[in-house]
Amino acid sequence: QTAAIVIAIWAGANVFGMLIVGFLLERVGTRTTVIVAMGLTALSYALMLAIHSTSVAVIWGIYFGLTTGGMTVLQQVIFADYFGREFLGAIRGTFAIAQSSANALGTLLAAITYDTLGNYTFVFASFGVISIVSAVLVTFSKPPAHPTGSAD
Repeated sequence: QTAAIVIAIWAGANVFGMLIVGFLLERVGTRTTVIVAMGLTALSYALMLAIHSTSVAVIWGIYFGLTTGGMTVLQQVIFADYFGREFLGAIRGTFAIAQSSANALGTLLAAITYDTLGNYTFVFASFGVISIVSAVLVTFSKPPAHPTGSAD
């Protein structure tokens, strides 16, 4: 019952995360928004490891919903900004296959890790580290030059 409530809260918070990130994208730009969002995502995994009560689970649901909702919007903007709009559908379609495959494999690896270690600490800590590394990589990335000299 608690898990169902937290998932419902998480889903509702997604909507607000999308709105907040949309607002931030227009005010501070894509790169800064992505870097902050990845840092906040890393913190969400740390918070997940601290869940030992219903109240902390609800707080995590709100926080994680805000971050994942924001990342949904960011993915669309990042692809358009970095690769242009001419082949966006083909690029997103190819990426979706890789992302879905990684999600499926990640679930299996998380289950194996849990069976081996008896907890998800390593899995969620790894997700946090990946988020931090991603933020650092975005910090140093530059959009490719488009033939017209600017992003579409």
